[in-house]
Amino acid sequence: MLARNGDIEAFDGLIRRHRDACMKRALRILHNLGAAEDAVQSACRNAFQHLGQFQGKGTFAAWLARIVENQCLMKLRLERQAHFVYLDDSTESDVRLELVG
Repeated sequence: MLARNGDIEAFDGLIRRHRDACMKRALRILHNLGAAEDAVQSACRNAFQHLGQFQGKGTFAAWLARIVENQCLMKLRLERQAHFVYLDDSTESDVRLELVG
């Protein structure tokens, strides 16, 4: 595999070939086009950085799909941990908020 040997054009070709499938998978998980695009982009970057870990036991498409899925699940976990503060709600706590323009 040329891509595994550092050929960026070969890797780009692989990503182009599998991008639509990756987007469909990400959209099924995240239900948001922008979030899915971000997840797929991050997954492709991670795949390139860790291409040496692809052992070739399965297909590249399956390996990349798993990276996309993991990226989406991580994004969902981070969103679940996020805490939103509504500025219109009065609060009795000692929390101080600083808004930066």
